[in-house]
Amino acid sequence: MKKRDFVAGSSVWNLADFYSEVRGDAVPHVNSKGILGLDRCEKDAYLYYKSMLGEKPSLYIGGKNWKYRSCVSRTAEARMDVPVFVKADKVRVYCNQQLVGTFATTDGVAMASVPFTDGENRVEAFAEVDGEKVSDAVIVNMRVVPASFEKGFPVTGLHVTCGSQRYMEDKEESLCWMPEKAYEQGGWGYVGGTVYRRAGDLLGTDADILGTDKDPIYQTQRQNIEAFKADVPDGEYIITLHFASLKEAAALVYNLSAHGADKKDDTASVFDVVVNGEKVLEQFNAADYGVSRAVAKRIHVQAKQGQGLDVRFNPIKGKTMLNAIEIYKR
Repeated sequence: MKKRDFVAGSSVWNLADFYSEVRGDAVPHVNSKGILGLDRCEKDAYLYYKSMLGEKPSLYIGGKNWKYRSCVSRTAEARMDVPVFVKADKVRVYCNQQLVGTFATTDGVAMASVPFTDGENRVEAFAEVDGEKVSDAVIVNMRVVPASFEKGFPVTGLHVTCGSQRYMEDKEESLCWMPEKAYEQGGWGYVGGTVYRRAGDLLGTDADILGTDKDPIYQTQRQNIEAFKADVPDGEYIITLHFASLKEAAALVYNLSAHGADKKDDTASVFDVVVNGEKVLEQFNAADYGVSRAVAKRIHVQAKQGQGLDVRFNPIKGKTMLNAIEIYKR
């Protein structure tokens, strides 16, 4: 737009998120296309516009609203990319007063690979725009989750969503749900199964999940899962298994999709759940509680003699499935 003198201006749809009763998605009843949130919090798109089109030179670190994060690592540090928006050729980034590096920008965006440590981290960015120094800072609470539990199980627990590579921040609980990963000896993760896709390559469901305000952890799913294993130290643990029988909401005329409406109905899913050799759920069917309804099952289990935690899903009819899992050590 700025390169074309004959263009007087343009508009962005939409300035702020707004209520829309028939909407599903991760935030039900809200159309989230805005560059500001419902509470007028500034999203990354808004910060980018400000840095590129603002009257005063400025720099903004992206992801400001993502306060609580988590990441798997084999070391004490976990790296995660952090965007920086600035109308300059390069930007210097620090984490906890240590220089991370100098990063080049492309179209006003620099992606900085930042090494976070467990706990509170202060990220700072500095640059120079039109001879004026600009900077920004943000506080990130990171939980570095070990890839293996040789040095002990984290006191903050393990929170994993299944069927996608998405993160889900729970500000009320001050934690972040991590995406699934396959099990490796000495570590943790799922065994077997496939990602639930509602149509074509679309992950999960966009339906409103009833009985919860944490829709995203129930909107994706691993189907035909054989097990979820965690090689934890001996001790007493609390496992919460999260399920939802997924069926698509009615298509909306303004949702453009090349895949069309999904006609699948995967409600026929009956299976037993066996934890460390003990049957804890028998002939379980999430659809018995209703379609697109959150179901959480809490299980107390003792890990002993180095066996860790072994959660088995034994099919009876149809597919086994798991939407999310959380584990705490008592």
